[in-house]
Amino acid sequence: MKKSTLLLLFFGLAIVLQTKAQQKTVVYGSLGVENVNISIVNSQYGTSSDTKGQYELPLYDRSRAVKLYYTCIGYQDTIVSLTPKQLEHDSINISFRMRKQNYDLHEITVTAKQKLYGERYFFMDFEVFDRSICILAACPNKKQRCLIMADENLRGFDTIPIPAYITPEFVMRDCMGNCQLIAKDSVYEIDLMSEKHNVIAIEKSFFLRTMSDCLFATNEHIYFKEKGMQGYLASFYRVERETKKPQQLFMSDMTDNINDYWDEMTFYMTYWSPDSHGAPPGVWSRQIKNHWFRPSDAELLLANDGLYYFDQSLGFIRHYDWSIHEIDSCAIQYPFMEGWKHTVYQDRTQNRFYTVIKDQMFEINPLSGNITAKTKLNPNLYSKIAILSGQLFLLKKAHRSYGGTITLIERRKL
Repeated sequence: MKKSTLLLLFFGLAIVLQTKAQQKTVVYGSLGVENVNISIVNSQYGTSSDTKGQYELPLYDRSRAVKLYYTCIGYQDTIVSLTPKQLEHDSINISFRMRKQNYDLHEITVTAKQKLYGERYFFMDFEVFDRSICILAACPNKKQRCLIMADENLRGFDTIPIPAYITPEFVMRDCMGNCQLIAKDSVYEIDLMSEKHNVIAIEKSFFLRTMSDCLFATNEHIYFKEKGMQGYLASFYRVERETKKPQQLFMSDMTDNINDYWDEMTFYMTYWSPDSHGAPPGVWSRQIKNHWFRPSDAELLLANDGLYYFDQSLGFIRHYDWSIHEIDSCAIQYPFMEGWKHTVYQDRTQNRFYTVIKDQMFEINPLSGNITAKTKLNPNLYSKIAILSGQLFLLKKAHRSYGGTITLIERRKL
């Protein structure tokens, strides 16, 4: 008798637990838009609407209130709250029309001085893409981001909204020519050519491991630069796309200088004191790492007529054809600041090369090594520069006379 009672109790409890486990609330409805992301706030659980704008999302926890987050590129975000009482129902119909997000391009004006101002937008970063300027901007509410597309004459022609859950700080053009949005923990590739502007998320550390050594790609090869030994060793190679076969191109090895660097650092730290006029050892060390030439500062740049190898540590430029046969070479004729490194900027549309020394931008002739002064630059007034179609673009901040700060993109002809 006791055994039968225990069995009945066991089966009864099993049925109760099974029934409770099967209890769920299915949220469904129609949103009128496909690819709407529906998720629970502060969780990774969710679904998306189909081509007809319809969706279903089962919820298994009825004991706590939930907030459903509806997001879609080009539409305003929507949050719907559900209480435990509402979740007692087996199904809940939540249907509505997603509201389009309007970004007013009239908020952006171009002055006679060729400056693109963001009157309400805050320009965070920009990049050049095939005769167009892509500007990462914070929208009026500062939480939403968008990409403002302008032509080389700074005429805005499109605005691409970025989903609210993505808060990038930088925009970059990767080695394949794609647009990447760099956030704190993730990287998001956005398709600028597609009408839907699809976004693909990539884990940031994986992206940096995979792409940090990649320089650029052609139809036949992908080119890489590897750095080692604190930047005193640099190796350039390429991989054939079809066969995956690597080919070593250039090697720059100055590892002997590491000992010289540490000897000088030891001497400086031994004899430096607070009464000295020189910079503290830590500051001095960072200056050396940031400004001294090292093999890692060498540049391999792609042009229509082949490859240009800028070895700033040894002070020469070499021009190669696609078979890596040297066409010619020359010494770089820097006028001053010998031994200090300078970033090489390329105008991809005109195959011209530039660098900045102190407060002056120079054009470098890759065939003779001669440099020609182009324009004055105050490094304290801009945070980024790029060159496109013979024009220099600078990201600047300007202070209003009545208070506040406004950002702008300035254009100068070179």
